[in-house]
Amino acid sequence: MVFSHVTLRRYTQDKQEVRADAGLLERYDSDKVWAGSMIGFTQYDLETEKESVKGSTGLMLVNEAAKEYYLGNKVFCHTLEDDFTVRSTALIWKETEGLLAAPVNESVRVTHGDGLTIEGKGFSANTKTKTFMFKTGTSGTIIVDNKESD
Repeated sequence: MVFSHVTLRRYTQDKQEVRADAGLLERYDSDKVWAGSMIGFTQYDLETEKESVKGSTGLMLVNEAAKEYYLGNKVFCHTLEDDFTVRSTALIWKETEGLLAAPVNESVRVTHGDGLTIEGKGFSANTKTKTFMFKTGTSGTIIVDNKESD
């Protein structure tokens, strides 16, 4: 099946868990695979029902059975609670393992709302423990706000 300009919503326990808007989306039922382009997505916290993650990607391939998501062509992902943003040209998310990673030679930029920016290659993150690392050279900036408080 092929859909254009579509909105998908996934519910768990009658609560919206994910919303995805796609310019083009294909579904291959027998393989439980989705492919799409021009994707915007929002994940919701099931307890609070508030947005927890927002993102976008130019291309996406989803293996529904394995819970694996391949994102490419300008990937942006922002966790609202932690105020972390990850940007890359390609990312892979293995939901069951809690692994978010980029191909070894792809640059990834991680920013935090407090002024931290780190960029490097060999990025991998554990989305369950909220930790990340780079395997090769990194560069970064930390902006410190020196405003005095009353």
